[in-house]
Amino acid sequence: MSFDLLFHAPGGQSVSKGRLDRWFAKQPHCTVLTRQADYDNPDTGVHFMWEYSGDVYGTEGPAPHVILLLNYLRPLPFADEAADIIDALVAKFGFLVSNPQDDGKPEPWNRAAFLASYRQHAGMAARSLLHQHPDAMQQLRILPSERIRRIWDWNRQQVERYQWLATLGLDLFIPKVMVLEVQGTVYETFIWGDAVPCIIPPGIDHVLLGREALAPRTGLLRKRRATHELVPLSALKHILDAHYMPLPEIPGALRARRPADVPELRAALQARPAGKDAINRAIFPDKYDQVPEADRMAVIAFSSLLDAELVSDLEP
Repeated sequence: MSFDLLFHAPGGQSVSKGRLDRWFAKQPHCTVLTRQADYDNPDTGVHFMWEYSGDVYGTEGPAPHVILLLNYLRPLPFADEAADIIDALVAKFGFLVSNPQDDGKPEPWNRAAFLASYRQHAGMAARSLLHQHPDAMQQLRILPSERIRRIWDWNRQQVERYQWLATLGLDLFIPKVMVLEVQGTVYETFIWGDAVPCIIPPGIDHVLLGREALAPRTGLLRKRRATHELVPLSALKHILDAHYMPLPEIPGALRARRPADVPELRAALQARPAGKDAINRAIFPDKYDQVPEADRMAVIAFSSLLDAELVSDLEP
């Protein structure tokens, strides 16, 4: 099931496939295929599809040149990211836009109306589908819209933030926020590997602490074994207080203080006992398959999240 939006050139003008191909090929995260363009942003996890050629869609009036197909059962920021591309598409070709979910009349592009319509119809589709097929709920993770939007907003600005750090002369890693599930509980987290100086995103309560070169030595042979441990950020407070500071430009974020701190930071994390305060611990490469499946950390794709407000009236 998808929310479709149709784009028409005004006044019966013609827009060739070649022009559309060339334009989509220049857009970030777009791949041009035969009579369509796929959008897939690896930073945010947002994806959708464009088709062109009026003969693939039955509609009254002038045939559309381009059709957006935006799946339902997706987080609401999918529509926001699609709207960014629509802004540029309409600015380039002057398309009128028709919404077959509503009255279907070609009209000037209205971003706010599109977002409101998608929210309305996405909610109707989600409630209908999940009511008829309750098992589908098992494939989704319902989170408050505020949490979903915070994840999306952080991840979509990766490129701009690296450019901004470069202007400040700061060499810091900017992690992406990811969603993990452990024993039915969903965590927003990020990977912090081997004490790499980084920015800690705001609003994150847990960190996936990765240690390879800094992994504690264990066993008779005192070998290092790479581990990922899901740890409350509060358990690292003494380390963060010593080596991190607020980043005023990003409220709630922290940044590594200075390069000279790195050896001390690495030593502090290396000295941390294995498994201390860990909610879940994965030992690589030969131990994780011994962990019962129900106890493993599962990565939840952004596309598998759903805004709680869309299904708030469904019984649990």
